[in-house]
Amino acid sequence: IAVMGKEYRNIVMVEQTTVVPDYASSTGSQNVLISYWVAKGIGMVKSVGYYSFGSKPLTVELVETNLEQ
Repeated sequence: IAVMGKEYRNIVMVEQTTVVPDYASSTGSQNVLISYWVAKGIGMVKSVGYYSFGSKPLTVELVETNLEQ
């Protein structure tokens, strides 16, 4: 997987479904799917969450590390 212009190998992809409050309704909740990419010897390099309150998915990417694969 490529993250911030760097290629990572030996990747495991994990998906998590969780329930969070629905901000459009003060009494409701929504299921959220969050995908994580974890590189051997590095840890999490990227995650993407799909929430209904935003027009785009929430993405988190590793910016810098001194670890090497």
